[in-house]
Amino acid sequence: MPAANIKTIPLIDSYEKFVNFNNLLANTKYTRKIKIVDMSPETDLISVHSGVSTKEISLEEFLYNFVNNQTQYIELNEVAESLLSSYNFSKLYSRTHPDIFRKNLCEYARHLLLIGEKTFEVCDLKVEIIPSKTGDKLGFKLLAYSGYKQPIFVVIPNIITEIAKEIFYNNHSIKSIVLPNTIKEIKESAFSCSTLEEIEIPSSVEVIHSCAFRGCESLHTVKLSKGLKKIGERAFCSTGLRSIEIPNTVIEMGDLAFGYNYELQKVKLSKGLKSIPKHAFECAGIEKLVIPDNIEHIKELAFASNVRLKKVDLPHNLKEIGKQAFSESNLEEIIIPEGVECINSGAFMRNFSLKKVVLPSTLTEIDAQAFNQIGIKEIILPNGIIKINDGAFARCLFLKDIQLPSSLKYIGKRAFADTRLAKLDLPDSLEEIGELAFSGCTKLREVYIPKNLKTIKAKAFSDTPLEDTMHFTKDGVEKLRGKRIKV
Repeated sequence: MPAANIKTIPLIDSYEKFVNFNNLLANTKYTRKIKIVDMSPETDLISVHSGVSTKEISLEEFLYNFVNNQTQYIELNEVAESLLSSYNFSKLYSRTHPDIFRKNLCEYARHLLLIGEKTFEVCDLKVEIIPSKTGDKLGFKLLAYSGYKQPIFVVIPNIITEIAKEIFYNNHSIKSIVLPNTIKEIKESAFSCSTLEEIEIPSSVEVIHSCAFRGCESLHTVKLSKGLKKIGERAFCSTGLRSIEIPNTVIEMGDLAFGYNYELQKVKLSKGLKSIPKHAFECAGIEKLVIPDNIEHIKELAFASNVRLKKVDLPHNLKEIGKQAFSESNLEEIIIPEGVECINSGAFMRNFSLKKVVLPSTLTEIDAQAFNQIGIKEIILPNGIIKINDGAFARCLFLKDIQLPSSLKYIGKRAFADTRLAKLDLPDSLEEIGELAFSGCTKLREVYIPKNLKTIKAKAFSDTPLEDTMHFTKDGVEKLRGKRIKV
């Protein structure tokens, strides 16, 4: 083979390269270690030592064995960058099936420190160099041409320790990427709004920063590895993810980390997390959810608007359910574990299919609209609850029966408005009934007025059969105390 068929590879002093290979040397049918002991600047020959003997072969033949899938793995030392930086692969490409060529060359290229822009000239492949912020070569993109531009993959060499901020932002050609085990961080918006379809995050990555993959609508497959510690705000927001398993090494997650992933049906949460942040999985497609016992706080809107969510198992160590945490979902039942003291505003509102609610004895307050517009027919409120705030059970159109606790002191504005309650036994501990508290309860014909009641605010029983009987002046309240009103 004439030397002109390949470009000159300069002699590298003390250069060593070890390769596991099959059939690289004549009459060799098993894997050996190969050491390149010499490369001539005058010819296309390299001297290789197999551990038994030394033989000269062409560089092209050496590389041909690799791209024909006869090499299992390759390791290069720090001066290996010269090997392929100026080599023209057109000859090899003509002898190799294109799919095999691309696949194995990609694997080979993972270990290169440098690759030339003209390396794949003549064959139907082209390299685009990806610059870093400092002007250095971050990596390279391998593209195929078959009548139109079709991206194949992106390879990041194994000297890179981070994927820079916005490096692939709004990139509409990237489909997949190979990350080496040297990467420790993926910076802000690194792949945001790109056409990336899949990625495996190596175990070396500890931090995925905010918006790293935000808006990658084609991104349906992500594999996170053990070693990851932090997922930033909006890191995977608005993608095409269908499932995600968050490794137990993750101890911190930012707001909206996986929000607005409408196709995200399966989620496995980290056992290292203590809190589910705000909007973390808002507007996802989760169908069933098991929250591990390490979780103590579920923050505001964490699982809101999951319209497919029918069942959730809450953790035994839960202390807080944040505002609208499960609002506008499709839950059918919910069991709040012991230890929870307050259910925050709108936590389960507009779960129209929610027909069973079990509350803990530790509960002291039900915040505004916590169970507004749900499908329950009856509910028992445990002793210990002191306040039922504004609109807590308003517009529960099927609610016919409620057992109020003997500890209750306050019922807020519109707390039970527009329900189907027919009878009320208000506890003697009750001190105040808020404005419009039972308004619109068109079936309500009987109520016991507690002995210690101090205030019934305006229109508390408006638009009920009791409206004309109840008096809202101070004197009227005093006259009603301890009496059962029935019409």
